[in-house]
Order: sequence, then structure tokens, then C-alpha cells
Amino acid sequence: MIGVVRISETYIGFSAGIRRLMTYLILFGTILFLALILLLYLFFLHRDKPIRTLLPVLSNMLDHPEKLNTLPQESLEWQELYELVNKLNKTFNESYLANVSNEIRFNFLLKELMVGVFSIDEHQKISFVNPKMLELLDSPDNEYSGQNYLELFKTPALIHLIQKSLEEKIDIHQEVILLRPQEHFLDITIRYIAGNEQQPTTILGLAYDLTPIKQLEKMQQDFVSNVSHELKTPVTSLIGFTETLLDGAKDDPEILTQFLKIMEKDAQRLELLIQDILELSRGENNTYLENRTGIHPALIIQNLLKDHTRLIQQKQLKIELDIDENIEFTTSLPLFRSILKNLIENAIQYSSEKGQINILVKITENNFVFCIKDTGIGIAPDEQERIFERFYRADKTRNRHTGGTGLGLAIVKHYVHLLNGTITVDSYLGIGSTFIVKLPLTAAAST
Repeated sequence: MIGVVRISETYIGFSAGIRRLMTYLILFGTILFLALILLLYLFFLHRDKPIRTLLPVLSNMLDHPEKLNTLPQESLEWQELYELVNKLNKTFNESYLANVSNEIRFNFLLKELMVGVFSIDEHQKISFVNPKMLELLDSPDNEYSGQNYLELFKTPALIHLIQKSLEEKIDIHQEVILLRPQEHFLDITIRYIAGNEQQPTTILGLAYDLTPIKQLEKMQQDFVSNVSHELKTPVTSLIGFTETLLDGAKDDPEILTQFLKIMEKDAQRLELLIQDILELSRGENNTYLENRTGIHPALIIQNLLKDHTRLIQQKQLKIELDIDENIEFTTSLPLFRSILKNLIENAIQYSSEKGQINILVKITENNFVFCIKDTGIGIAPDEQERIFERFYRADKTRNRHTGGTGLGLAIVKHYVHLLNGTITVDSYLGIGSTFIVKLPLTAAAST
């Protein structure tokens, strides 16, 4: 065989059918592909619906935890998921509101707490300081948060404690004395709180003001010392004169009489001192505060002036009374009478010869007012606050001559305080003094 010869002729009808078939196949494939794409889109759309529904709710829950957002449970398929998210949202909202409430209470407590509180981070920056701490440090009420603690604390001893706690990572408890602007005794407790991945290291400090306690201790010590001194003086005098009389001076009638008069005077002074000390302690008895009765101040004042008639006549004092005899005032009679007694005695004792004493009693809208003015030696401005201290005498040269114990005005202020009143003094050297007592009305009437 030499070769093969193939002879063909194009069949137009068959080729056209093939082309139509190809067109149909392509069109069907395209439609099928698009339908598949649509089905996939609907499938993923349905599958992602809970996520698209939850994301805004979760985002809003984080951005606005104070608001409660609830998912509508319209889909039975995802109902369990929606219920769980709603419970989570409610729990988160309640926890947030509880934390906010606790934070408000905590901040209020820290601000109103009568204990200084401060915190410092590991970078020596102030995280928090409450108003009481600023008051103890006499610092302006500025925003110290974020500043170095050296901007606030100026006392070397306190700075040393903070630095030691930071460096050695230990707790410290120690008393510190602040000398500026005024002396303060502080009980400082510094707690080192080690940090972790979530919380930074913190220094927490507490400062208790011991100044009032120290002052009270000093007052008690001074009181004991002064009482001992005041008691020792007349007792020593009595012992000395007694020994002198026993050694033979009693045989001389003139010396015996002179010594007995001096001993009588010292014994009377000792009795007055003991009575005043008992007066101070008696004021602490609540019985006197509970037993209140209606009294007439005019009658009490007149009786007190009668008791000092001899001294008033001896010094030729002029007494001016501005009192409505019908005024009635309900209060504790023992405390009230002691207040008037001590103020009237002071005015008589310290008034100059031929001086004048003005006594005013009136009732205002809210207070009973007692005012006594004398023309005595007066009190220096720098001593007017101290005259109410126990055993303090403004006139050191007359402390024995007047026969006073140094407790009269202390008793007055103490009793006025127990009756919830106030006492003020206005005095000028060489001119005289005015004492004004105001007591709140329990029941008062002027007829």
C-alpha cells in the first residue's frame, strides 16, 4: 500500500447543532454557577446572622456598660445563644453598676475620712491623695495625680519612709513629726503592695493625726503638775507654820493669833482649790445635764451679788443690772449657777477700785444671752485664748492676791460647752473685759 486518501465534505446542519449545544451547555453552566453562588451566599448569610446580631450588642455593652441591651429572641434556631448573651449582658450591667456604686462610696469614704490616705506607683508618681492628707501637709487642694511624690511631700522623715519602702519592698509603721506650718504628730503606716501582670506595684500610705491626743496628754500632765504645785503651796505653808508653833511660837499669843489667821487663809484656799477640781469632774456627770429645770436668772444673779456684798462695798463698785425679772430659762441649775458664779466673782475680783460692773440678761430668738462687763485690769490680746486654760492666769502678779485658784474660767468654758453654748471675751488692757455667754434655748419664756 502506497498511501490513504481521505475525502470529506462539510455538513452544515451538524455543525450548527453542535454550536447550539455548546451554547446551551455554557448558559446552563453559568446559571448553575450563579445559583450555586447565590445558595452559598444565602448559606453564609444565614450562618453569620447571629454574629452580625451579636457584634453591635457586645460592642455597645463594652462601650456603654451602664445601659442594658437585650437581644430580641425571634429566632428559635439561635434562641439558646441569644438567651445566654442576654444573661451575660444583664450580669455585666449589674456588676458594672455595683462597681460604680462601690467606687462612689469608697471615694466618698476616702474624701470624708479623718485619716490621711495616699498611694504612689512604682515610678514614684502619686496615684491618689485624699483631702485630709492635703490638710495635714498644709498643701493646696490641687490635682497631684500623676506628679512625682516629692512635689507634695516636703518632710524629710516622711520622704525617707516612702523611699525606704520602695527600695526595700517592705511595710513600715512609724511616728513622724511635721514641724511646718505647725507641729503635727502623725502615725504613718506604709504598705508595699507587689504588682503582677495585671496590677502595677503600689505604695499605700495611711496617716493618723495624733496631735489632739498628744495635746490631751500634755494637758493632763500640765494639769497634774499644776494641781500638785497649787496643793503643795498651802500644804507647805500649813506644815511650816504648824512646826513653828509646835517649836514654841504658840506660847506667844500675838504670834499664835497671826499664824492661825495665815493658816486659816491657806486652809480656805486649799478648800477652794479642791472644790474647783470637784466642779470640773462634776461636769462630766450626765445627771446634771439630764436634770433640767426652769430657773429665773435674775434671782440667781441677785443672790450671788448678795454673797459678795462685803467685797463690793469694800471696793466701792457700782453694779448696773439690765435684767427682766420675769425671764425664765430651762437648763441645768448646778452648771448654770456655776457659770454665773465664776464670771461674777472674776468681775468683782479684777475690777479696779470704784469701778463699775454691767450685767445684761436677755433672750433672743434662739439663745439665752448673759453679758457681764467690768472696768478691771483687762486682758492682753495674745492671752485672751489662753485664759480658759486650767490654772492659767493673765495677771501673774495678782495670782495669789485675788485668792483665785486659776480654774474659774476653765470651769465656765467646760460647762458652757456641756450646755452646747458659746463664750466669747472682748478685753483691752487697762479698760476692762466683757464676757458674753450664749446658751441655746431649751424652753424659755418672758412674761
